[in-house]
Amino acid sequence: MLEGRPKVSKKFKESKCASEESVPFDIEKATAIPSEVEPVEPIEPVEPVKQPVEPEQPIESVEPIKPTQPLIEHPVEPEPLVETKKTKKTKKTKKTKKTIEVDEFVAPKGIPKRSAWRKWRNSLQEKANQGIDVIIKSKDGTIETITAEITGGIPSKPSKSSKDELLKEKVQSKLNKKARKRERLQKILDSINVIDDPEEDFDHFIEIAVSCTWYQKRLTWMLSSVLNQKGDVPNIIFNVAYAKNNGDPTTEAVCKFFREKGLNIKETVYDDFSIMQFRGFVRNRQLVESKAKWMLFADCDMVYSPYFFEDLAKQLRGKYSKESRCLSARRVSLDKKHCKDKFNNDPSKNYPRIIEEIEEIDKWPVFRISRSCGAGYFQLVNVRTIRANTDGLYVSPNKNPDRPEHDSYHKTYSDKTFRKKINGFALMKTKPQYHLNHERDNETKKHITIQR
Repeated sequence: MLEGRPKVSKKFKESKCASEESVPFDIEKATAIPSEVEPVEPIEPVEPVKQPVEPEQPIESVEPIKPTQPLIEHPVEPEPLVETKKTKKTKKTKKTKKTIEVDEFVAPKGIPKRSAWRKWRNSLQEKANQGIDVIIKSKDGTIETITAEITGGIPSKPSKSSKDELLKEKVQSKLNKKARKRERLQKILDSINVIDDPEEDFDHFIEIAVSCTWYQKRLTWMLSSVLNQKGDVPNIIFNVAYAKNNGDPTTEAVCKFFREKGLNIKETVYDDFSIMQFRGFVRNRQLVESKAKWMLFADCDMVYSPYFFEDLAKQLRGKYSKESRCLSARRVSLDKKHCKDKFNNDPSKNYPRIIEEIEEIDKWPVFRISRSCGAGYFQLVNVRTIRANTDGLYVSPNKNPDRPEHDSYHKTYSDKTFRKKINGFALMKTKPQYHLNHERDNETKKHITIQR
């Protein structure tokens, strides 16, 4: 028997496991190593290498270092906490430019062409500034593109100092420009031959030239104010241009009435009404036929204060005796509603007549006082000086810039052309002259043919 074999008890021998039918347990077979597996040699244990330990040396005592200066404790300030904001990442999307194709401008009916074109062009410019490509196609096939006014992004706001510098530069450039213009104008004026002949060489000192169409009632007020002049009144002749049988009362009746009252009135009559639409041509004729020293081109809806022409004659004989340019003056434009009600609801239909209430016109409500624009209601010129230095006409006989009444509404541009022709105008101070306001063509967008 093998050593360490367990003993079998009696109970096990009597049990079924120990019976003849059961297979006896062989421990040698159970613990035997199979023949297919090679036995592994046992590993011999390795003895650990013993290293010699050096004996510990005794530690020498070290003297502490004495500080030369006392230690100063500095309080440490805590660092401030910085809040960091989380920025959201946005996806960049590519923007595609929009394009708009527009046909060339066509002026609508009943609206002035210039103002309509300006609004149309500004609307297209706004779209171009928003990044939209605007293409204008004309009938002949040409293409025009409108670009944005601001390129490279919106500029940053300038500081106050830079704003002041820019403003100073602009003001200085304007002053320099005006100075150069004044020098050039002065050279031109010095070269003009100013004719200051004595008054005895002329039939009249001042000739007032107007044209009247549908303004016969207001013409009555104007002639009443001339008849009412006081003081040292100069020799005045009144020139009225008109078409035959126009208005109620007619211009012929008004002229006849005031001629009988003592006014010196000259009539420039036209058989054809169409010529009256071009005021420049009418004033051409009045200027050519004039025998006065000074000619005042005016509107027939003006009323003059009592000492207006006495003061005007003093200035023309003194300060403006050698003036070669057009002289202009401001006017007091009276309230529109008040004037309209006065003439449209006038109970007295007895025209023509001498207006007795003309001296109380300074009490009427005022609409505004005009600027120094040199408008056609007051253009005073030296007749012989114009004839000596120009062609002696108001406008060219071949080209008149006035717009007749059949083109939407009546408009006169010949006044501006005349002022440029004689090197501009000079503003003078006069006694008050009043404008009797009325219905206008630009209010109705058509030419008005009613009695005013």
